[in-house]
Amino acid sequence: MKNRIWELDFVRGVAITFVVIFHTLYDMQYIYRYHLPFSWQWLTHLAGIFILIAGICAPFSRSNIKKGLILSGMAIAITIGTYIYDKYFFIQFGILHLLAFCMLTYPLFKRLSNLTLAIISVVVMTVGMFLNNSVCPFPHLYILGWADASYQSMDWFPIMPYVAYFTIGILISRCVYERRETIFKGKQPLITKPFSFIGRYTLWVYLLQQPITLAVLELLSKK
Repeated sequence: MKNRIWELDFVRGVAITFVVIFHTLYDMQYIYRYHLPFSWQWLTHLAGIFILIAGICAPFSRSNIKKGLILSGMAIAITIGTYIYDKYFFIQFGILHLLAFCMLTYPLFKRLSNLTLAIISVVVMTVGMFLNNSVCPFPHLYILGWADASYQSMDWFPIMPYVAYFTIGILISRCVYERRETIFKGKQPLITKPFSFIGRYTLWVYLLQQPITLAVLELLSKK
C-alpha cells in the first residue's frame, strides 16, 4: 500500500511478536524438553489476529494470486528445511501455508456477499473447533483441521478453523476500510511505531525467527 494504514501495521507487528513467542516456547518445551512452569499454549489463538489482518489487507493488494504463489514457494521451503532438521516435528501446514491458501482463494471470497462470508466464517470456525478436538481415524486430513493420533508439528494452522479469521478480516475491510485509509485522526502515537515497523516486515521476521531460535536453543542445549 502506498499510503500505509498504521494501525494495521501496528496490530500485525503485535501479532507476529506473539507468533515468535509461541514458536520459541513450543521449541523449548517439545523439542528441547525445557520445563516451563506456566501455561503458554493459549498464545496460538492470538496468532489468529495475524490471519485476520491478512484478510483485512487482501482487498488492498493488486495481485493476491502472485502473493499466494510466492508464499506457497516459501511454505514448501520451510517444510523441506524443517524436515531436514527434524523429520518428526517438521512443519507440514503452518501459518505460511495457511496464508498462501487464503491468498490463492481470495478471488473466490471476493465474489461472495457479506452475508455469505459471515455464514462461511461461522461454519468454518464451528466445524474447525470440533475437528481440532477430535482424533481422525484417517491420515493426511490435518490440512483440513482433522489430525490423526500420530500427527505432530512445530506449527499447525489448518484450514478449519483458521480460514474463518481470514474471511472475517475481509468483512472488516469492507465495512471499516472501504476508503483504504486509517480510521484514526491525527498523527500516529509514538509508542506504537516500533510495532508498526515490525509489522511492515512480518514475513521476514517469521522466516528468520525459527532458524535463529533453533540455533540458539541448540547451542544452549550443548552447554
